[in-house]
Amino acid sequence: MGRTKHFISAFGEHVIGEEVEYSLQIKIAAPTSVSLNSKFAISGFVNPGKAVLVALERFDGKWIQVATAVTDSNGAYSFTYTAGLGPFVNLRVSSGGSQSAAVTVVLR
Repeated sequence: MGRTKHFISAFGEHVIGEEVEYSLQIKIAAPTSVSLNSKFAISGFVNPGKAVLVALERFDGKWIQVATAVTDSNGAYSFTYTAGLGPFVNLRVSSGGSQSAAVTVVLR
């Protein structure tokens, strides 16, 4: 996932070795509204496409992990989430320090 970036001085001396991380791009799709207590799908993909562990997170004052899955070899993932009570739920997907944009699903 990461590579080491080296800097050399004008005299050819190794000066700095820096770990360079490449962040994942995570896309998420969910319905805009669902019925209370119903099940719905959250899906998306991770770029670059490869099998990685992803976590579904819900915002309740802070982001809380509610499920995990492994993407397929193309980076696609899917979760089934059960809507609870309340006017809405905020969800996102994270992996390796990267997060998708948050989505808000209205519960009706």
